[in-house]
Amino acid sequence: MLTTSQKFELLKKLLGAGDIDRRGVNAQFWCPFCKHPDPKKRKLAVRLEDGVTHCWVCNKTARTPAKFVPLYNAYSLLPELEAAFGAGGELFKGAEEVPDEVVAELPSDFALVCDEIDRGVMHPDKIAAIRYLEKRGVTYNVAKYFRLGLSNESIFRRRVVFPSFDQEGNLNYVTARAIDDETTFKYFNTQRQRSSLVFNEIDAAWNRELVLVEGPFDLLACNGMNAVPMLGSWMDENYLLFNRIVTNKTPVVLALDPDALKKQEKIAKRLLQYEIPVRVVDWSGYSDETDPSKVGHDKFKKLVKNAAPYTEANVFKSRMNRVLGSVKLRF
Repeated sequence: MLTTSQKFELLKKLLGAGDIDRRGVNAQFWCPFCKHPDPKKRKLAVRLEDGVTHCWVCNKTARTPAKFVPLYNAYSLLPELEAAFGAGGELFKGAEEVPDEVVAELPSDFALVCDEIDRGVMHPDKIAAIRYLEKRGVTYNVAKYFRLGLSNESIFRRRVVFPSFDQEGNLNYVTARAIDDETTFKYFNTQRQRSSLVFNEIDAAWNRELVLVEGPFDLLACNGMNAVPMLGSWMDENYLLFNRIVTNKTPVVLALDPDALKKQEKIAKRLLQYEIPVRVVDWSGYSDETDPSKVGHDKFKKLVKNAAPYTEANVFKSRMNRVLGSVKLRF
């Protein structure tokens, strides 16, 4: 089995000069599809563990760099590449190489929360869902802005349905949150790769500072902000959201939950490598309210406003404030 360094050297024989990240996880090369005039602009990322290849500018994707062999007429390297990363076969065809995913669909009886209220909702399950939203501080206007909905279909019953739309206005994801604490599965989600989409990209403005939270229901505390949920606590060069940020040079405010602090720091450092300005929300003093949905809109808006630029000193200060509670450290 080849070492990481040996795989990198093999890839250089095929793709030319490249870079390898500090962790030794990904290598970057000039993309033969983007064909940037500056060969030092290396946008094609290859994961060295398994060879998964992706350009975060043109979004070309391949399961293995062996797919590039016909493009470079480098058939002499094919045996080594297949041994290291798997078989290549014909030149990949971009999105056609991605496995088929479940198409996002809304229930047939989907109705917006605001429309149900306007009609004078009568169904007890829907009334319970609306009361659940009220308890969480979600107003009529917030529900309307985020297009929250309800349904009585079996799997969506007694859930709040939160649809997502891509930049073209096409449905790309659906999540439904149970309103009952005793429900075993709190969320029902479209089964597709979260890295391949941006949740409600239709609402995102890439030319303004972007607030990043973890889940869609954290987004409800971001009404009036330019915000997007990450659908988890991680993103890197293999995520469309990361690509959008880097391509548009979008400044970012990271507001992940405190239990994802280490991941947040890694994301911040990764973005800084691409010269993306990063600020980080400090959750000190909110030990019982550890995410935007629990803090509420007004407090969270203040936290975002006061978020400090990501630096090692600020990270240390934030950690110590969480440990010492009300004690404030001065630098």
